[in-house]
Amino acid sequence: MDRPHTLLAIGWGPLIQIVILIDHEDREHPFLLDGFYILRNVQTESVPVPMADGSLVHPLELAVKDPDAQIEWMNFISDSTLLIVTQTTELKVVHTQ
Repeated sequence: MDRPHTLLAIGWGPLIQIVILIDHEDREHPFLLDGFYILRNVQTESVPVPMADGSLVHPLELAVKDPDAQIEWMNFISDSTLLIVTQTTELKVVHTQ
């Protein structure tokens, strides 16, 4: 029978780490990392972007350093729906499965 799990969302900068706590089973490691989420649509295979100084920067690096994407506040608004507030005018709702 399926049992509910505890979810923890850790946010820093534009990154979110979801951690699942499985405390009702006899496990050596009850914490499962569910991957990282970035609050930008960035293709990991994207071509580096030329900067004004002639250097090349990967779009993922630009997304992480973008001050508008910094998390101001986040909270679970239902069992697996996370509301995230940033400095942009966009609204992002992340739904976990």
